[in-house]
Amino acid sequence: MKILIIKSSYRSGSNSSALADKVAEGAQVAGAVAQVIDIGRLTINNCRSCYACINSDNFCVVHDDMYQFYQPVADADVIIFASPVHWFNISGQAKQFIDRLLAVAVLPRAPFSTKGFAALFSFEDADAVRSGCVNALRMFQDMCSMTKARWMGALYCSADKAGEAAARPDLMAEAYIFGENIVKEFKKK
Repeated sequence: MKILIIKSSYRSGSNSSALADKVAEGAQVAGAVAQVIDIGRLTINNCRSCYACINSDNFCVVHDDMYQFYQPVADADVIIFASPVHWFNISGQAKQFIDRLLAVAVLPRAPFSTKGFAALFSFEDADAVRSGCVNALRMFQDMCSMTKARWMGALYCSADKAGEAAARPDLMAEAYIFGENIVKEFKKK
């Protein structure tokens, strides 16, 4: 089983990245091959809505840093997004990445209906509703519904300063178990 974990925070030592690293540990111990990528500082341009990907054997006509991730996305059984909540939703970098996934979703070689998706979020406010985390959750749930992908859940925390999440043993233990459980749940399908 292959899990692709996508970190999308620009900030070094980010809280969502700490969650991602610990989830990867738990998934690996449970028997998965977990690949963690960090897109936080890469150049990922907008989807042009040209739909060239629909009529081509290639993934996308835009050749930027995103291009290297199409095959890992296509090969993954489970894709986990890790993002800070910025202005009531996921980071802009994560949104750019997701928009460009159209190039994978439309191709017969890796339909999302065979994949599981999960998410990891960190936010400043103590409340998931007031912070906008619920908007991020809903976006992923809707994406899974529309692509017939399997929604496998989310883990999120209130943490503002860099390193805050990593300093919480209870949260890191929860993230580790989340990684283990993703593997167990996916294998049940």
